[in-house]
Amino acid sequence: MPRIEGIIALLIQILTVIPSIWLAFVVIWGLSRRKKTYPHADRQDRFAVVICARNEEAVIDKLLTSLSQQKYPQDKLRIFVLADHCTDRTAQTASGFDRVIVMERNEGPTRGKGDVLAWGIRRIMKEYGDDIDSFAFFDADNIVREDYLIHINDMLQSGEEIVQGNRLGGGPYKTFVTKWFAIYWMLYSFLFSYPRQKMGLSAFLTGTGFAVKKEVLSAGWRTSSITEDVEFSVQQCLAGRRVAFCLDAVCFDEQPSEVRVLFRQLIRWCTGSYQILRRYIGAWMHALKISSEDPYRRRTTDNLMLLLLGPVNFVAFFANLVMIPLTLWYFPGLALLGLALILAGTEVVLFCMIRFFYHQELRPFMPALLFMPVFFFFYSICSVIALVHPVRSWKRIDHEGIAAPQESKALPPAGSRKAIASREDKEEVPYKMTELLVREGENDRLNRAAGVKDAEGSDYVRS
Repeated sequence: MPRIEGIIALLIQILTVIPSIWLAFVVIWGLSRRKKTYPHADRQDRFAVVICARNEEAVIDKLLTSLSQQKYPQDKLRIFVLADHCTDRTAQTASGFDRVIVMERNEGPTRGKGDVLAWGIRRIMKEYGDDIDSFAFFDADNIVREDYLIHINDMLQSGEEIVQGNRLGGGPYKTFVTKWFAIYWMLYSFLFSYPRQKMGLSAFLTGTGFAVKKEVLSAGWRTSSITEDVEFSVQQCLAGRRVAFCLDAVCFDEQPSEVRVLFRQLIRWCTGSYQILRRYIGAWMHALKISSEDPYRRRTTDNLMLLLLGPVNFVAFFANLVMIPLTLWYFPGLALLGLALILAGTEVVLFCMIRFFYHQELRPFMPALLFMPVFFFFYSICSVIALVHPVRSWKRIDHEGIAAPQESKALPPAGSRKAIASREDKEEVPYKMTELLVREGENDRLNRAAGVKDAEGSDYVRS
C-alpha cells in the first residue's frame, strides 16, 4: 500500500509540476527576448468587421462609434452586426450607422457564440467574400482604440494569419470585481500572450479583438465547445498556424461587476478547457509523435501545457486541502513562511507589472491587488465545479456600457507611459480617445514624424 500511495503521489507531483515549470520557463525566457517589430504596411486589407450581439442596444452604439473613428481608411471597412435572437432594438440601432450591414438570426441553436459565428461567416463569405481580405471580430460591449486596425494590418501584411489584439478592461474601477478582472487581463497579456509572441509560440484568442485572414476561414468556423475562441486557437495550432499577439492593438472590454457573474464566467472558461482537452488530446499526441518540425512541436506542446492548467488546478486544490493542514500541524513555522513567500512573490509581480509595464498608478487598484490571491483561489474552486458540474450552454451577461477611455480612465496599452491630455484637448475632440500619449518603441517612424517630446526628450506618438 505505501508503494502504491507513493506512486500516486509522484504522478500527482509530475502532473502539477511539469506544466508549471514549462509556463515559468516561457514567461522568463519570453520576457527576456527582444520584441519583434513589424514595419508599417503600405497595403491595406479590406476588413469585414464582425460583431456578435444579442440584445445589446444599450452598448453597441459606442463600439460602432469607435469603429467609425478608426484612423484606418473607412472605405476598407464593412461592418457586419450579427443580431442573434434579439428582442430589443439592437438591429435598428446598428443600422443607423454608415457601412453597417445587419444580419438578423432568429432561428437555430443558441448554445454559444460559435453557432452565431459559423452562421454569420458562412453568409458573409457567400455574399461578400470577393470584397474581403480579412475578418476582425469584436463583442458588442467593446470600445476600440483608433489605431487598432493599423497595427493589426501591419502584422497581417508581414505574414501573420491570425492576430489577437491587446484586450484590456474598460471602466476598471467600477467595483472590486471589475478591478480583479482588469488586473487579470493585464496579467494575461503580460505573462501569457506577450512572452509567446516574442518566442514565436502561439497565443490563445481571448474571445474578442482579434483578426483572421480570409483564407483561414475558407472552410468556415467549426467549433462546438463552450469556449469557441480557445478551441479555434487549438485547431489552428494543430493545423500548423499560430495566433500572433499585437501589444499595441488595444480594445477595451466591459468586465463583470458582480461575484455571481464572476463565478459564472470562470466556470464557463474552465468547462471549455476541459471540453477542448478531452476532444483534442488524441490529435495532440498524434501531432507530437509524427512531427519533426521544431516550431510546430514547440507550439503544440505549449498549447497542451496551457490547457493542462485546468486539471492542475483541480489536483492542486484537493492536494492543498490535505497538505496545508498537515504542514501547518507538523511544521507550522515553515508552512507559514512558505505561504508568506508565495503571497509576497505574487504581489511583487503584480505591483511591478502594473507600475512598470503598464505605467499605472497603484492606488486605485490597491485593495484588489492585495486580495488578488483570493481571485486565483476562486479560479481553482471553479475548475473543480466545472469538472463536477460543467456548463452546458452560454448565458448572456447584461452590459451597461463603458465610457470612452478618457472618461473612464481606461488602461493604456502595455509598455506605455500614461499622460493625460489637457481639458481643452478633450473638449475640442470629444470621444476621440486622445487622452493617452502612448510611448511605443516600434513606432519610431511615427514618433519622429510627430515631433512631440516629453520632459526627458523622448518621442511620443499620440494615439
